[in-house]
Amino acid sequence: MSELTERQAEVLRFISGFYDAKGFPPTRAEIAGEFGIQHNGAQYHVEALKAKEMIMVEPNTARSIVLTMKGTDAILGTTADNVHAFAKEKKSERPHAGELCHRINKLINEYAGDLGTAEAIGVLEIVKSGLMRN
Repeated sequence: MSELTERQAEVLRFISGFYDAKGFPPTRAEIAGEFGIQHNGAQYHVEALKAKEMIMVEPNTARSIVLTMKGTDAILGTTADNVHAFAKEKKSERPHAGELCHRINKLINEYAGDLGTAEAIGVLEIVKSGLMRN
C-alpha cells in the first residue's frame, strides 16, 4: 500500500473488514467513529481513496463505498500482473480447464477462513483477469 498514507491504508482495511463482518459497507459516520475523527475527516479519507482509485462511491447513495480491484490488490499485496506472469511462466505446464477450476476452488476453500468476502471476490477478479490476458 505504498501509494497510501498509513491512515488511508487503515481506513481501506477498515472498510474491507466492516463489509466482511456486516455484509455492507460503512457510512462515513461509522468510519469517523472508528478512528475518532469528525465526519469531514472521514469524508476527506474517502475522497482520497476514491482519487487513488482504491474505492468507488455511488453519489447520493447511502452505504455505497465499494473496493475496486486496485483497492483489493493493495490489501492483499497482489496484482493481476503477478497472476499473468505466473501463468505465462507455467504456460508449458498449463493444466486442463477442469483441473485449473479444481485448483482455484481448492485455493479458495483453503483460504476462505483468512479471506473475507470482499477479498475473495477481489482474488477471483485478479485470477480471472490474469488468465484472460494469456
